[in-house]
Amino acid sequence: MSENSLKSEKKKKRSSGNFKERKTDVESTLIKHTEGQKWYSYQVNKLSQGPQNLDDQAVRTLFQEAEQLYNQEVVNYVKEAQKSGGSEASWLFQVLKKGTAQDKMSAVQLQTHTSPIHALQYIQFMIESVEEKKIRDAMQYIPILEDVFLNVYLPPERKLVTFSSRPLSSLKDHPKDDQKRKKSLILWIFEHQLKLIYEKFIRALGNCAGGNVEDLNKKSLKTILNLLAERPEGEQREKKIKYKIQFKMNKFEILLTMLVNKLGHPNYKIGSFTENLVEELARRQPAMRSVIVKEIERLIYRQLNI
Repeated sequence: MSENSLKSEKKKKRSSGNFKERKTDVESTLIKHTEGQKWYSYQVNKLSQGPQNLDDQAVRTLFQEAEQLYNQEVVNYVKEAQKSGGSEASWLFQVLKKGTAQDKMSAVQLQTHTSPIHALQYIQFMIESVEEKKIRDAMQYIPILEDVFLNVYLPPERKLVTFSSRPLSSLKDHPKDDQKRKKSLILWIFEHQLKLIYEKFIRALGNCAGGNVEDLNKKSLKTILNLLAERPEGEQREKKIKYKIQFKMNKFEILLTMLVNKLGHPNYKIGSFTENLVEELARRQPAMRSVIVKEIERLIYRQLNI
């Protein structure tokens, strides 16, 4: 073989090797979201039937594995989106990191609709700003968070399910590298984290509704009303254990208490505004009327120290 032929052959091998490296740079995501889909339509929506036959350590190990798989899934999604979307996708993720508040809001709304499974970190960022009572941010973020929870994240026909409520013992029959097993763990931990994030949003709303800024009070209370009216079944509030959740009271009760309590707000404008919201809730959800009346009675008894 001539010297030129050898050089040509080596060049081909190097080129082929480089191609293989580039090809494996970006791992494919396991969760594929298409336009118009709802994430809960492709959730592996199985519940545990009876005891799990797993000890706490086994559940903890699965929880940690699921977290690692989910975090890697998000990393893979960003890389995949940037590779296939080119400069437009790169711009979107750059805005999400360092853009102005207005640009971030638009980007978050776009991303949550594009692939809600991979967008929880951006929702978390907004909720943290609301928690910190950054007035300007909270006024802008609360309507967006209301929109994405009602129209993207909260299933209309069921409550969110915790990780420990899934049939974890059934995974023992599947090897760790099984794609279906990985997908189940990713979707189950996603929904578990979503449940915790929604809890944080509700607490943040309660804090904002009880603050001293009238406009923020009203915006928070209006969002509480809409969450109650649109998702009347409510979510159950958790007693925090990292990989398990024990139920205490449901989020419907928490939201209703937050709303009704503001009937006694020292600012009469807020009290009057809340009265109108409670009446609106009774109109939008007639089945709730007896529960609303009982909550108002409890408020009166508390104020009279009965």
